[in-house]
Amino acid sequence: MPPTLLERTTALLADGPLKETLTAEALLATQPAKFRAWGRHYLTTLPQMLRAERRSNFRDACLQHFGRDASGREALFDTLTLTLTLTLTLTLPLPLTLTLTLTLTPNPTPTPNPTPNLDP
Repeated sequence: MPPTLLERTTALLADGPLKETLTAEALLATQPAKFRAWGRHYLTTLPQMLRAERRSNFRDACLQHFGRDASGREALFDTLTLTLTLTLTLTLPLPLTLTLTLTLTPNPTPTPNPTPNLDP
């Protein structure tokens, strides 16, 4: 889909979750670098998720209500997402930070110390 067509179509939509998603994500996905990296997949799967009324992620506003049952209670996607988030948060160690010591020489360009400090 040409970006200009998507822009014109999005502009015609009433404010709401679909317009929010198309503006924030789909238009970004049409940019050449983004399209090559993830946009092609995104622009293919978003209409499929809307048609199937499935929630495939936590980011797209237009898919959020698909993650609930008919009564509005948490459904499978929300349950699995919460479980995975809690599991990863509670079981994985905090990321290590890499600290480099810089040594200044008469040349004003800093030179990294070859032994990094990997203390958490």
